[in-house]
Amino acid sequence: METQAEEAARRWLADQGVSRVRDGWVSDEEPDALLTANQVAHSWAGDVFAEDLDAADQVPIRPEAT
Repeated sequence: METQAEEAARRWLADQGVSRVRDGWVSDEEPDALLTANQVAHSWAGDVFAEDLDAADQVPIRPEAT
């Protein structure tokens, strides 16, 4: 079951042109290049933190994820 934070992150990625596929992730810019979750996280992390969001809308960092 997907949490609200995961759903919000997937929506944000979709807005950036990144979507989940069966074996990983793809970008609209390179739809034939399969990306790993790690590649997606590192590629778009800067954009996530650069956005001007209210504290309630920011992606929370879980201690087990760091």
